[in-house]
Amino acid sequence: MTRLLFVAMCLLFSQCVSALDDADREPVIELLTKLKDQYSEISAYSAVMKLENFKDNRELQRQKVWYKKPGYLLIEQLGPYKEGARLAILPDGTIKGHLGGFFSFMVAPLKPDDENLFGVTNDSAFTTDFGAIINIAFDLAKKMTKFNISGVAVNGRNQIVLETHFHGEFERYRLFIDSEKMLIVRLERYSDNRLAHRISWFEVNTNIKIDDKKFKL
Repeated sequence: MTRLLFVAMCLLFSQCVSALDDADREPVIELLTKLKDQYSEISAYSAVMKLENFKDNRELQRQKVWYKKPGYLLIEQLGPYKEGARLAILPDGTIKGHLGGFFSFMVAPLKPDDENLFGVTNDSAFTTDFGAIINIAFDLAKKMTKFNISGVAVNGRNQIVLETHFHGEFERYRLFIDSEKMLIVRLERYSDNRLAHRISWFEVNTNIKIDDKKFKL
């Protein structure tokens, strides 16, 4: 292969894998902005989350979360992953947690990189909140190579599906959004063209009253 041909092929490949420019990304940014605007109207919420890891042997995690701005978070594991364990994060960065069962009385301080802050999909508790997920989606949008926005009806409710493609460990993401409430209801990550992670939200209750004492273990 001549050097000229090699350089031409490299340039062509570079164009194929490069991220989209700002103009091409605009529909995605508009959609994420609507999500962010809706989230700004939410002061507190609770939800049940289901996290699934399909990469090796299927791992399942169900948890109840309570979130209150400006940064209160409580997570209670419902099983089978660490059933009964609870974790609380306060706005000042304090993190405390305890295991379930016999060890539930042993509340201990934790560091942000403690393994107990990470679940079966290797997501940190700090990225549990909708706001954090939306911010991550904005960052990912800068790197996407292509996308598709479509609609689907699930259990009688219309959902927006944002599918984005990348070059990396996860080459495809799918974000499912309740089109009426403009809330995320499911996130899927694909690796080697196979579903790797799925995170789903159920029983979401927004703008509920939560006393600060709720987050003190």
